[in-house]
Amino acid sequence: MITNIDINRKGLKMTERCWNSHCTNEGKTDVYRWILTDSLGMSCGKVCKDCIDEQQAKYKPVIFDDPHDYRQHMAECGENIDSDY
Repeated sequence: MITNIDINRKGLKMTERCWNSHCTNEGKTDVYRWILTDSLGMSCGKVCKDCIDEQQAKYKPVIFDDPHDYRQHMAECGENIDSDY
């Protein structure tokens, strides 16, 4: 069962709400939303054009830049990373 998904006329999946609780487009189904990902492809939440900046501000900027810099930052923080990451 699919929840929080609305299929628009073009067949694109559009979520009903962003993960940012302060989004001004709450409940609007005619607003395009997508999954914001970091430079390694990990999900950082569903966003629209109006709340992407606020959602990105919840994370360290390095995660959206060069994946090499991100992995280096992770290693410096003690994360166990390998070459498959």
